[in-house]
Amino acid sequence: MFDNGLNKEQTHVEVIWGTPILDEGFTPIPNLVIRYASELMTPKEFQFICVLATFKHDSRDPYPSQETLGKYLGGISERAVRKIIEGLEEKGLIAVGYRYVDGKRKSAVYSLKPLIDRVLELAGESRLPDTKPTEKIHWKTEPKKTTTGTKSSVTTGTKSSSTTGTKSSARSGTKSSGENKKLKLQMKITNENYQPTREEIEQCDLPLPMKKVLLRHLERLVGDNISVFDISVVYNANKENFNEYEFASILDHVLTETTGKIRNIKHRLKKGMETYQRPVSSLDTKNLKKAVIRKEMLPDWLNMDYSQSESETVDDFEQKRKELEERLKKYRS
Repeated sequence: MFDNGLNKEQTHVEVIWGTPILDEGFTPIPNLVIRYASELMTPKEFQFICVLATFKHDSRDPYPSQETLGKYLGGISERAVRKIIEGLEEKGLIAVGYRYVDGKRKSAVYSLKPLIDRVLELAGESRLPDTKPTEKIHWKTEPKKTTTGTKSSVTTGTKSSSTTGTKSSARSGTKSSGENKKLKLQMKITNENYQPTREEIEQCDLPLPMKKVLLRHLERLVGDNISVFDISVVYNANKENFNEYEFASILDHVLTETTGKIRNIKHRLKKGMETYQRPVSSLDTKNLKKAVIRKEMLPDWLNMDYSQSESETVDDFEQKRKELEERLKKYRS
């Protein structure tokens, strides 16, 4: 009989790694994830996935702090951790949400289901079915509603409005107060979603004109998941060519005029800088034409030569000196 080296008291993992190293536990990473990792993400992003998986202990999504993640990623900063998370979000490999308890945000939650679905798709397998969350989580990107759900909501909404119209009108006061509370709660949650981005804007090294533009477009920054750090990188790389007011104008134009979701803010800003036209100043010497000097007709007497020869000048001087001496003699006598 073939002996695979397994004892009854040992698991397969213990045979591979030994018992002492497993005292702190172990994290199973599927072979498919490891084999497709190079096609889907960078080595640093794969390291992040491995570290994140160590905090997933059951069916619930893991929610370690960015400080803890940075500690196990080689002691990197929280900003560097956010950069990795944003990269994985852009690639559609993780989903980020927030846990709320009594309307208060507790911590960020990271779902690996997008990565699992992507790997299964590459392997030619069907995706996993959606599971019901065990706690209230507000995801940055809400899942799209299916067509059947839309139809049912429309039909049921019509029926309920027709059958219970009298009841709703009778309880309008109670419902309106309940809706107001719900609206206030939603506004509170929305403001809390904006708070991390607002703090990032206030703490970044961008000049004040650009911070004002970013705060004015705060909703778009959060909705499109635009990185303030990426904007800062582009500005610092081009601040010799554009001053802070010009770059703020470019940034405002990109955030205002771009239709659809901005997936790559660096690319958009570069395009904006290429098409940006500086206003021509009246004092801009580069654009001024050379001055034309008018040639006026001068009178003849200005062109006459009044210079005298040296001999004539000396004779006149001697004659005047003699005249003055004679006058002095008369006055003295």
